[in-house]
Amino acid sequence: MTIMNELWERWRTLRDPVLAFGAAHPSGHVEQLSGALATDVSNALTSVHWLVHDLPESWSAEALETAKKDHTAARKRADELLAAVRD
Repeated sequence: MTIMNELWERWRTLRDPVLAFGAAHPSGHVEQLSGALATDVSNALTSVHWLVHDLPESWSAEALETAKKDHTAARKRADELLAAVRD
């Protein structure tokens, strides 16, 4: 199993509990952030997958920047969710 497959599998085991937590939380904002986090993490994994998949034949600075942007978005959303839960 490749590292990307392992990362996807780990994310699948975490995604459903995150979404269930958001759905059960009394705050609609937490539910929205949970769903957005699921999307953001999936986007980040997808962009990293394509970045790694394309190496070394067709590596591009654009693919690297997309992966960085998607990772930053997911990280920011995770921080927002954590802050919302703590409030």
